[in-house]
Amino acid sequence: MAAVFALFATGAEASAICDDLWFARNAVFDAAGYCFRSPLGRAVFDNGDCTGATAVVGRDIAARVTRIRAREQRLGCRVNTDRTELDLPDLGERRALDVQPLRRSAESQCIGYIGPAILLRRAPEPEAEVIGAIRPGDSVLAQHEPEEGWAFASQVSRPESLETALGGHRSELTICEARAG
Repeated sequence: MAAVFALFATGAEASAICDDLWFARNAVFDAAGYCFRSPLGRAVFDNGDCTGATAVVGRDIAARVTRIRAREQRLGCRVNTDRTELDLPDLGERRALDVQPLRRSAESQCIGYIGPAILLRRAPEPEAEVIGAIRPGDSVLAQHEPEEGWAFASQVSRPESLETALGGHRSELTICEARAG
């Protein structure tokens, strides 16, 4: 029988969620050409291709930013932008994504996936570039909200491995040897 644990954000975890949301929101502005002035913004994003102190985004992207800001406000997020490092363990992989997932307060894990291989992509589109795969035996951490039929997952090649890849995929991870969360 599998043990099931509910994981909820408190203390340091809440800070990690705030950092994650800050990154997701500001990745939108970086893609739109925003020039970051804060030490954290300059350290995390490349100002080499920025175009100005304002960013123009479409209606859908603006709605996404509003949604992120509302969540940040509900959580009472106050990210210290005077620092020069963002403590996200998957920051390198997150930079490879075209669409940033939105972190949720609870997470779940599929331990020992036993379904067919699932391709991980840069964006939630069937034609987006493949950046990894979930294979039988992998463990998969779901920390982000599913969106419009896509799920974002952190994939660990094998339980003993620390290598992680992120991407969006349509399949639900329901076939596991065990689940947590």
